[in-house]
Amino acid sequence: MPPSLSPARRRTRFSTLLEKHREFLPELFIVSDVNLTAPTAATIAIEARHARESGLPAARGGWRWVPKLSVTSHGEVCPRCEEALNS
Repeated sequence: MPPSLSPARRRTRFSTLLEKHREFLPELFIVSDVNLTAPTAATIAIEARHARESGLPAARGGWRWVPKLSVTSHGEVCPRCEEALNS
């Protein structure tokens, strides 16, 4: 069995893992956006806020609030919906 990691080392490894997969986190957590900050306390904190506080536009017909909407024949959609419509 490997030796136990210190709490600080676990936080660092977890933060590194989150950063590595940053672009996939909104899909994983089923949210519009994820902001990561370096852990400074003894624990890693998670904060959730409504996306309208971010100032991002809401995609019509969907739940995502994204930095940029794409104009299609179906109206303004998020990039993920645009990709699905074009496939």
